[in-house]
Amino acid sequence: MENLCKREEQEEEFEINSINNEFYSIDDIINILKINNIPKDIIDKIDDKYITREDKDILLNPKKTFITIKRRQRNKKTQREKLHCGRKCQKEKDNNNQSNHSKDSHDNIIRKIKVYIFRYLIAFSNIYISNGKKLVNLDYECISNLKKEYNLKMLNFSLAELLSYKTSLKNGSHKGNHNKNIILRILEKKANNEKIKKLLNMKFNDWINIFLFKQEIEDDIKFNGLKSILEDIIIKFPEDNDYLTRFVFYLYNYQRWFVNKKGRKPKQTIKV
Repeated sequence: MENLCKREEQEEEFEINSINNEFYSIDDIINILKINNIPKDIIDKIDDKYITREDKDILLNPKKTFITIKRRQRNKKTQREKLHCGRKCQKEKDNNNQSNHSKDSHDNIIRKIKVYIFRYLIAFSNIYISNGKKLVNLDYECISNLKKEYNLKMLNFSLAELLSYKTSLKNGSHKGNHNKNIILRILEKKANNEKIKKLLNMKFNDWINIFLFKQEIEDDIKFNGLKSILEDIIIKFPEDNDYLTRFVFYLYNYQRWFVNKKGRKPKQTIKV
């Protein structure tokens, strides 16, 4: 059993080492956006003043952050118990639930980012990989899952593996293996097409880096989704530069967020 635990630790270490989890500050991000011709009116809305100390600690000092959050939660609970002896009223419960599950929490921002990333991955794949039948959205469980181990493995998947995941039941007549069947046919029919083969073998982590202009790709392939994502956020939250800034911040540090995320502790085994 000890050997198994060590093997799991080594596997996770390999997964993390193979992921580009470099930290990107707001200044770094703005420079990338400028170089890649993102409109000035979008860039001007992004400001480091909206990034909190907790936002930075999550990505730079994760251990400190989790300790601070737990301490803060304990202190709030103690204060509430002192102020409100007995049972909390329903209104207070509702307010607490809203604050704990707001769109501005870092995990909800990451989940929203993941939705956008997968949406544009499918759109990109339908342009450059699929020919004929269209790939459809993946099952929501795949996108909503924010577990550390699950997402580290996903970042190391090739696009062929990732696109072959179970598809959403909301896609009408499409079955759960719709995308998988399309990818298998592409691999059979276009086995000699080096461009498509290269794309299908590309790791999801690398695709994200190229999508965000962190790294370049040699082939004549255009990644235009980033501008559309930022425009969509502005349309949905027109006066909320705070949310836009934090969205961009976590978008560019998406991989690092999962690397730093506190994973589940391995189960203890009983020695007989």
